[in-house]
Amino acid sequence: MEIIVQVRHNQHQGIPHFESKATNWEMANRQLEEGLELIRCKNQFYKERGIYNALICGIIDFSVTDDSGTITGQFGFDINQMDKSIEELVDWYSSVQQLA
Repeated sequence: MEIIVQVRHNQHQGIPHFESKATNWEMANRQLEEGLELIRCKNQFYKERGIYNALICGIIDFSVTDDSGTITGQFGFDINQMDKSIEELVDWYSSVQQLA
């Protein structure tokens, strides 16, 4: 099994701010938490300096490949409502794990 998760700004179509490749869900979950924390810190850094083109809306792309094929999808979140977004993300991510 290979799980690829990318987190990027909704205006940056190509380059992700964070990417993880994992071989199991436990590793993928841990890496995603680390990636979201990195983005939260980066956003705070920009806000403190008055740079308002900071990450506001993010997109998480995922791809899960195993013996039965590949599942891909996308999840959008608002970094200014990160706690709510993380709750929604956990629910969504759990449903993805059940599909795989």
